[in-house]
Amino acid sequence: AIVPGQPFQAGLLLEMADGWHTYWEYSGDAGLPTTITWELPEGFTAGPIQWPVPEAKLEPGDIQTYAYGGRVLLLTTITPAVGISGNITLKAKADWLVCKETCIPGGAEVALTLPVASTSTPANAALFEEFRSQLPSEKLPPYPLSWKRAGKQLTLEVGGIPANAPLSLYPLPAENQEVSHPQFLPPSTLQIEVAGDFRGVLAVGDG
Repeated sequence: AIVPGQPFQAGLLLEMADGWHTYWEYSGDAGLPTTITWELPEGFTAGPIQWPVPEAKLEPGDIQTYAYGGRVLLLTTITPAVGISGNITLKAKADWLVCKETCIPGGAEVALTLPVASTSTPANAALFEEFRSQLPSEKLPPYPLSWKRAGKQLTLEVGGIPANAPLSLYPLPAENQEVSHPQFLPPSTLQIEVAGDFRGVLAVGDG
């Protein structure tokens, strides 16, 4: 149910056939990210997509992409209006690109009708928790980080990581900002070539 004025999360669940994948918010050298265009009642707002950490895929031709196989739940926080009652229908248009050896654009118009109530118990709690646990954290990591720049080359040294834990860096470049493929230099170093300020997601070990 929807509680007036109380934010809640909705999710778009994508389930890919074996060997196929869709893309993260930065798709890399190819592909396109999934988009969700919301059609909400007056007074409702939708936040940006919250993206679980993807998988880095190096495809033939040295094409680096960031993608999801299997299934992924793309989360969005919806804030409802205050003075609402009855049943509320949320609508959205989802568009994606799914690829294997070839790519196929897809899309769907989806809708969900929920009652308005004074309290609510979220549905699909286990599914949502599974993918919330894969969202990047804004908190500082529990490892010391040391950044060094030499021209375009940016080097990150991560201290105190568990033995044999791989490091992954998923870039989130600004529009028209060029980035190289991140390189992991065992046991604790990452390198990437990028000019200017840089944003990205750092993953240690299994997340």
